[in-house]
Amino acid sequence: MLEKVNNDIIEINERIQMFQMILDYVDDVKDALIEGLPTIAGLSNDPSSAARAALELGVLGAKITFNQFINELTNDISAIESERELAEMDATTYLDMIQYRSDIQNILINIDRAVGPEPAARLNIFKQREVLREQSEIVRTTIAEGLRLIEERSAFNTGVSARVQTMRYEDMALRLTQNKAIGEYRSVFDMAASYIYLAAKAYDYETNLSHDHPCSAIPILSEIVKQRTLGKFDNGVAVAGGGGLAEILLKLRMNYESLKSRMGISNEQNESGRFSLRKELFRIKEGNDKLWRDTLERYKVVNLWQVPEYRRYCRPIAPESAGPQPGLMISFQSTIKYGQNFLDGL
Repeated sequence: MLEKVNNDIIEINERIQMFQMILDYVDDVKDALIEGLPTIAGLSNDPSSAARAALELGVLGAKITFNQFINELTNDISAIESERELAEMDATTYLDMIQYRSDIQNILINIDRAVGPEPAARLNIFKQREVLREQSEIVRTTIAEGLRLIEERSAFNTGVSARVQTMRYEDMALRLTQNKAIGEYRSVFDMAASYIYLAAKAYDYETNLSHDHPCSAIPILSEIVKQRTLGKFDNGVAVAGGGGLAEILLKLRMNYESLKSRMGISNEQNESGRFSLRKELFRIKEGNDKLWRDTLERYKVVNLWQVPEYRRYCRPIAPESAGPQPGLMISFQSTIKYGQNFLDGL
């Protein structure tokens, strides 16, 4: 069909070309005839104008007729081309339909192949669904067990927190009591160690033994400072072998008891004497009162409250708010040695 349409188009195009050639030929003949007609004859101007006009009109009519034929042929060509396009579209549609049918057949074949083992697959799906249901039940059971354990733990934590809080307050009270008791014990222990240290110093002063003497108290002084326990006591009496301050005190007492008779401490001899600042320290004799007054004037203090020793060791004669308290402050050293001056050792 397409070949017939193409042949018709070729035939019409040939006819159009033929009409075009005829039009060109008629136009050339017209020009030749017009050229052959005279334009001047004697005194007459353009005697052939009517003939030329007739030729022009004849040629124009021929052109109109042939152009109409050409237009009709052109319209025929357009109609034929439209039919050809429609035919091509029909052919394309037909081919598409054939391809579509082929695709549908292939899809149906694939579906048939896929649906072939469908019963077995359906049974497998049912089995998997049952397994999933069983696992879901296990999960729900586990979740319920977990929630129960969480509730039990919450209740347990509540009880434990209450007990822990009570025990914490009890522990705090115990610690406060222990700290107070330990502080009191430490204070009393330090006081006991101080008294024993003073007793050892008094023992050393009374015995006046050398450092390397077995009964000397000098090595015991460092032991007193190092001790951290009281030692053993039996009915308030120190017992040997228990260490601590009790054993040191027992050792001092035993040494003192053994040395008391040998050193004559049991038989005390009291001795009293007088010393004079005027005669022994400043060497001012009797009768020289002016020098004595001048000497005392040098040691005069405007306010005794400004002297640290007065504040620390002396009993005030009046309160500090009463104002300045004048007095004498004489510094001197003393020594107790046989045959020497008490104040300056001369």
